This record gives sequence, structure tokens and C-alpha cells, in this order.
Amino acid sequence: MTDQPQAIAQIRSFNRFYTHVLGLLDRRILDSAFSLTEARVLLEISKKDGCQAHGVATRLGLDRSYLSRILKRFESLGLIGKSAAAGDGRFVDLRITDAGREALDQLSGRSDTQVASLIRGLPAEDVAEVLSAMALIREKLSQAAFPVTIRGYRPGDEEYVIRRHRELYLEEYGLSGVFADYVDRGVRQLAGRMTPGRECILIPEVDGRPMGSIAIAEYGGRTAQLRYFLLEPEARGYGLGLRLVASALDFARQAGYTDLFLETISALTTARAIYARAGFRLVHSESHAKWGVPVEEERWEMTL
Repeated sequence: MTDQPQAIAQIRSFNRFYTHVLGLLDRRILDSAFSLTEARVLLEISKKDGCQAHGVATRLGLDRSYLSRILKRFESLGLIGKSAAAGDGRFVDLRITDAGREALDQLSGRSDTQVASLIRGLPAEDVAEVLSAMALIREKLSQAAFPVTIRGYRPGDEEYVIRRHRELYLEEYGLSGVFADYVDRGVRQLAGRMTPGRECILIPEVDGRPMGSIAIAEYGGRTAQLRYFLLEPEARGYGLGLRLVASALDFARQAGYTDLFLETISALTTARAIYARAGFRLVHSESHAKWGVPVEEERWEMTL
């Protein structure tokens, strides 16, 4: 068994090696005009038109004054645009411009070229081993760095679920109070009539703090709906989303359901990727603006 000092030394040695290989010690990345942090900020803004600076700062863990300087530089270069937030002129929406997307595309292309050159000399089986090892490292260290307990519903959880849906979906996607009221009614109805063994609200916690939610609601017969999937910004990037969805699917199977569906919007790109990886398939989409902004609403289904 590896003792702790030896483990620490080996992990630090690997970090130095990996950082050196990727060239991340350089002040600029991929021979571009951007620092690593700047590239991350530009990528974050590109994910959704109308995001706001405080949301970007929270998701990336950046000092707001530092972010403000980055945004001013981006605006001067024509990489982003700003406009008053829809429905509340006190806030400013950020959007990436065509020039910004072109800069991101160049970075992405250079990054692909860099990684391709790194693995070009490896046989296919060696590449597969590297990918497997990387997946294992990510899984184990994510769990250690962000130890999460997924628990069942407790009275009062509905207030947290409703509040965070209201706040995050407005901040990150611009969805109005109409959407928030819809969530409010649905969550309270589910919490008030939850059928033990057939329905659930699951809450991931870190040090006793809720970090998101997910639910399984009975729909009829052997069909159920996956609902209210949400992760706090600081809980993202650790594989928790997939774990939370997997926990909900396990509950649905144990409850005897054979079919599961969910409804979402196309702007939730990370959640959609998790749904696809879990086995859901997109079966229908339609455009509307009933939540306050134009969205593409989607229905995903899977057989358990």
C-alpha cells in the first residue's frame, strides 16, 4: 500500500510533468494573444448570449475586479458586446461577437493540433489506456476534492429547490417569473403528495449544504418524469451531474418504471450532454417564448 508522503510526492511530480507537457506554464496559451484565464472567460460567454458578469465570475471562481478588466479588454478588441438585460436595465448582458467566435475557433483548432501531436506516436491501444487512466483520475480525485452525499427529501427542501430554480434560471438563461411560478407549483405539488417508493426528490450535499436537486415524478402506469435537475455553479465540473442523474435512474428502476422522459431547453448544453450519456434520446422539440425569452423546448425519453 502506498503511504501518504509517497502518494503526495508522486501526484506533485505528475502535476509538474503534465503541466510541462501541455505548455501551461507559458503566460500565453497556444501562441495566442490570450492568457488561460482569458480563454476560459471567452468560452464561458460563448455558451449563452445574455449571460452576466457576476454569473461568469461565480462559475469560474474569479475576482470580479479582475474579470471586469478582462471584459473591458474583450470589448475594446470587439470580441464581446454588452446590452441592458431584458426586463431589468440595472444589469448588463454579455454576448460573444463574430470576432470572438472566430478567436475561440482558432484556439480550439490550435488545441486540437497540440493534443494530436502529443498522441500521434502512440498505438491505439496505448491511447485507450491513457483515456481510461484519465477518466479514473478524474473520477477519484473529483470525489476526494468534492465529497458529496446524495440524500432523499426532507421537509423544507422544496423551498431551496424553488428558490434556486428561480434565481439560476433567470441569471443564466433569462427565464422569467412565469417559469419560476411553474416550478413553484410543480415542486410544491410533488413534495405535498410524494408517493413513497414511487417518487423522490434527491438533494446532493457537501458539508451539509445543498448543491442541487433532481426528482422522479410518477406520470402514469410504468412511466415517470425526471424533473428539477439543477447543480450549483460551484458543484459543476466534478462529475456530480452524471452521478445525480444515475441516482435518479436507479430509483426509477427500483420503483418498477420501464419508461422515463424529461423536458428541457436546448440552451442547457451541459445537462443535455449528461442526458445523452445516461441513455436518453431527443424525440421532439418546439420553439416558444412562454418563459419570457425565445427557447427551444425539448422532450427526451429512455427505456429503463
